[in-house]
Amino acid sequence: MNKQNNSGVKKSIFKCGVGIAILVLFANCSKAGLPIIGCADGSWVNEWTAAQETLSKASQAYGSDRTVENCTNYKNAINNYLDVYEDFQSCFPAATRSGLEESIKASRKEADEIDCSEG
Repeated sequence: MNKQNNSGVKKSIFKCGVGIAILVLFANCSKAGLPIIGCADGSWVNEWTAAQETLSKASQAYGSDRTVENCTNYKNAINNYLDVYEDFQSCFPAATRSGLEESIKASRKEADEIDCSEG
């Protein structure tokens, strides 16, 4: 299997993580009586945390054992993680949405370029 440079995917995912951190900040502010931006009940956190944990485990497995199965699981975990961001995209302040959309697109493109066909 070809070794893939996953740093681009990791950077894009990091940008998405920063976006989630901003959302957490706004959600906590809304609980303190500041204006609500939507999605402030925090129910999205469980879904995001599960996707993040799955991605972390898949990344570790693929990093230590580059099999076709681990590669496919890693790509699926990336896409699932990005799906969560898309599901909650409307929760982000409008000013950050376009940057988030671009990060999601870039991450998906980079994940699609990971070749899992070789064993």
